[in-house]
Amino acid sequence: MTTLRRHRSVPRGARVLPRRAAFTVTVRTRKTTTLRVAYGTVVNPGVIAAPATLAVAGNPLLPASITVSSRSTARVGSVILSGPSVDLPDGLVAKVARVSAGRAGTKVLGLQHVPVTSAVPVISYSGPLLDQRARTAAFGAYADLKVNGSDCGFTGGFELGGSFTFGTPRIEADVDAGNFGFGARANLVIHSRPEANLKMVTAAGVFCEKTLAAPTVVVGYIPAGLIPVPVYVSVPMEMRAEATAQTTITSKVAWDMAVGVRTSGARAVPVFEARNPSMDINVASDSVTTVGPSVGLEIGLGVRSAASINVKVATAVEFTTGGRQCSWDWTLGEFTGAVKVGPLSLRTPAAGVGSHRLWTGCGASTFAPPPPPPEAGPIPGLPFPFGYLGYGETTNRVRPEIFRTGPSNCSPGFSGLVWSEWGPTRAVATGTVYYWDGTGSCLTTPAVVGPGTVVLSEPKTCGTAGLVFTKLVFTTPAREETHPPGQCLPPA
Repeated sequence: MTTLRRHRSVPRGARVLPRRAAFTVTVRTRKTTTLRVAYGTVVNPGVIAAPATLAVAGNPLLPASITVSSRSTARVGSVILSGPSVDLPDGLVAKVARVSAGRAGTKVLGLQHVPVTSAVPVISYSGPLLDQRARTAAFGAYADLKVNGSDCGFTGGFELGGSFTFGTPRIEADVDAGNFGFGARANLVIHSRPEANLKMVTAAGVFCEKTLAAPTVVVGYIPAGLIPVPVYVSVPMEMRAEATAQTTITSKVAWDMAVGVRTSGARAVPVFEARNPSMDINVASDSVTTVGPSVGLEIGLGVRSAASINVKVATAVEFTTGGRQCSWDWTLGEFTGAVKVGPLSLRTPAAGVGSHRLWTGCGASTFAPPPPPPEAGPIPGLPFPFGYLGYGETTNRVRPEIFRTGPSNCSPGFSGLVWSEWGPTRAVATGTVYYWDGTGSCLTTPAVVGPGTVVLSEPKTCGTAGLVFTKLVFTTPAREETHPPGQCLPPA
């Protein structure tokens, strides 16, 4: 249907598409039947699918111009949209600002990039992300979670691996920038069924964290009739494992998720939902253990550098076991949503939103007897992760349960840490402290072991680790020891 006159901010000549493409109606003889049709997507006049691109000038993510066949109907004022392609990897949403003759049989379209809602002010779509093209690692199929022991300073007795499958995403887009229906709105939600499959084997206590790869960026499109509307999804990932003793874990979890933003009046409301979990768990340990990937997610409607709606989240999928209790949790650490749609210009506050307990229970797991309390002996050697370098707000290496200040047997070690405070300038924990009291040789003299308090302070930028704590003070009933302030240990 084409509008014959202007309706609110939708101009005359706009194409209005029904929410359903076909209807079946029964009409009795000599009777009439009323058919009610709901309309959704609106495409402004002058909007066309981008013609085949022969050449691109400038940054292909935001090209200054494209060369097309001289037979193309694009003219000054036309708005052209494209899904991802080899020449336009992020797709295209641009207005033709000028047209000039190119080589024989071609013309050059000078472009002015515009928000997608200036071309398609109303979008109503629920379905798959079409024509997905990953510019880096595979997405929607498989991500390898393997971490080598050497990545975390271990030469043996450590295995960490598995996979993360994001599933096939489905996009829910309900956007009205033209106040065509019941007021301006902007809803963009991604639905999928991810699965985390983990295996960890460690012969002793361990802390390990590793960024797995550059963020996967997938660009696809959702259809507005015959017009492709670009959509992008980015998924950065890290892997983290922490255990206080010998542990063997194999486990997987899958669940239906929904993440995105919906508007309610003058507010942008986060969407963070989990349903229908399934799991498989096998644990042989009595260790306090946390293992799993940190999975970021960014989704946007339009070209990535000029999206009309943008959502960023930081989540962690964690398997935790301790004291014969097991659980899978999906935790949202940060959420920001930005909406710029017609009269709407909204932004959610950057804040954590919540956590979903996906599963509780240990399945057919077996547990070793609890380890005996620590006794006096040599300061435990590695695999205590050494150095408080990297334990800071910008590295995600926060609240470690076990670490030591250096690789030497003379270096103090800490285990069973429980953090009562963790902020940008100071962190405080209590736990078990192992230290050499200076008697004899630290290589042979039994360590002093007992309860104590650890305080980290004086944050400083250390090499590539970012802003981290550089001063450590531990206190026990018999001793207080300060490690050099202002230094990055081990050296950055």
